[in-house]
Amino acid sequence: ERLRRCHSAGVGECGLDGARKKVIPMATQMAVLEPQLRLAKELSRPVSLHCVAAHGALLEALQKAFGRDGHEPGLVLHSYCGSSEMVLPFLRLNCFFSFSASVLDFPKHAAAMRAVPLDRLLLETDSPDQLPK
Repeated sequence: ERLRRCHSAGVGECGLDGARKKVIPMATQMAVLEPQLRLAKELSRPVSLHCVAAHGALLEALQKAFGRDGHEPGLVLHSYCGSSEMVLPFLRLNCFFSFSASVLDFPKHAAAMRAVPLDRLLLETDSPDQLPK
């Protein structure tokens, strides 16, 4: 109800965490994510997304929720750690990509950041959780 009253608020942070699928099964995570995506679509709100080791599943969930043309208010992939190959399919859904200092330590993250157009690139500190080594 608060989200409906606060028109400037977005949905999230929500998403999928494949690294924790033994503790919280992916089916349970998806059952929590899908209603949040439906709410974002219904209210036309941006979404902040968390994803670890589940980028394929997240892409499918976003395509199912918003269609192949994506979500006009925008989707932010917080602290993106997916591959550079996944960037284009996410871009088609109107995603923005934020990167933490991990781009300094992980070549895969740096490669993904280079694949993101400048107008879709966000930087974050996510400090103290993701400081450079």
